[in-house]
Amino acid sequence: MNVKSILLGIQSPDERKRLIRSLTYEDYRVFGAENLLSLLETLNNYRIDMLISEADFPGIPMTDLLSYLRSKYFDLKVILTTREYSPEIELKLRPFKILYIMAWPVNEQLLQSIVARGLEVGRNGFACACTQ
Repeated sequence: MNVKSILLGIQSPDERKRLIRSLTYEDYRVFGAENLLSLLETLNNYRIDMLISEADFPGIPMTDLLSYLRSKYFDLKVILTTREYSPEIELKLRPFKILYIMAWPVNEQLLQSIVARGLEVGRNGFACACTQ
């Protein structure tokens, strides 16, 4: 069995721990990153199948980070969370083939479902769906 790896780029330690527990329960290998340096180090040192990150992750504009990720990790699945969802944010991020955009607070059951389906999607099978 091929265990899938997920990287959580969530700044809040409490939220990151809560989501790590939620996804580890599903038998995924889950890493946490609280800043840009730890996020990039984890991506460079491990095979990561999915990134779940805040759209306003500190240290770099998300569009710059996504541009870099798409150039280096084309098949990386990405789920973004945002505290202030808007159609403008979705339109700005859509070109980067985001799997899903979720509004805070993150519903654990919904996230587990999206992660499971997202990791089943083929290499080129990206979709953008949003929730408010």
